[in-house]
Amino acid sequence: MKGKIQGGSKFAFKVSFTSNQVTSLKSEIVVNIRGGKPLRIPVLVNSIVPEIYIEEKQIDFGGITYGDSKTLPLTIVNESDITAKVILDMREYPEFDFILPEPSPDDDVHSEIMVPIEEQPKYEELVNLNADDVDPIN
Repeated sequence: MKGKIQGGSKFAFKVSFTSNQVTSLKSEIVVNIRGGKPLRIPVLVNSIVPEIYIEEKQIDFGGITYGDSKTLPLTIVNESDITAKVILDMREYPEFDFILPEPSPDDDVHSEIMVPIEEQPKYEELVNLNADDVDPIN
């Protein structure tokens, strides 16, 4: 980024770095001063991997029959001092749905897994659906 700072004024800036792997980076921020030598501010970054695990050793949906549903907790714990972004790609398992709780003041987030009551229709079924053949309440 580029910008100008007026003479006699101050400007605070924040440098952030995001990486999905352990890595190190050496760089510098160059500040050009009118009438003077460029000021070079060294930047050194070491990224670390967060320590994340799922608290439940097993999730047992025992006793569920077709058309029934059951909600069970799925607790993801981050024991690191850094924040983490967790992505659960469940596209291969359309029978599961996640219910996220309301944000809490202590900033803890817990998720739940839910088995839907009815099987969700596939995209092809929705495209070929005739609205006259369907009960609008359903």
